[in-house]
Amino acid sequence: MTNKSTGPRTADGKNKVSRNAVTHGLRATKWLEPQEQQSFDAMVSELEAEYQPETATEHLMIERLATAVTKMRRLQHVEDAWYAKERYLKASGHHISASLDRDRKVPAELIKGTAIPDIKLLDLLARYQTTLDRQISKTIGELMVLVDRRRAVPRIEAATPSTPTI
Repeated sequence: MTNKSTGPRTADGKNKVSRNAVTHGLRATKWLEPQEQQSFDAMVSELEAEYQPETATEHLMIERLATAVTKMRRLQHVEDAWYAKERYLKASGHHISASLDRDRKVPAELIKGTAIPDIKLLDLLARYQTTLDRQISKTIGELMVLVDRRRAVPRIEAATPSTPTI
């Protein structure tokens, strides 16, 4: 009879295994590190100063925009890290980009001179970037429409009852 694992028992162990299936973290729900949280909060403050949101919807659009911009910045860090890794591996002589070598569409001399990540990884990043670019543009457009519409409608000030003069 073999003993089967019942999983982690400590909070640290449970936290560690909760990330087992994460492959890139681009769609994570608890995705902000402390430094990213500060950058996110600063972005929200800057957007609030720019658009001066008043309604719940406008605040939601500000948060959506800051989230998309923060994810776009993260994508750039991921891409930078992938290139840095490839440059390191190339310099150490341990790696040739697998997809380029496998496809044989590029001469071997050129493959050995490159330090680019796997094409499939770059394609994944490009798709996420395109999605985020569209989301950012769309959110800015929607936010501007909401703010412009709000500013165009004259406010009706609370009328104070006046006493008729005789």
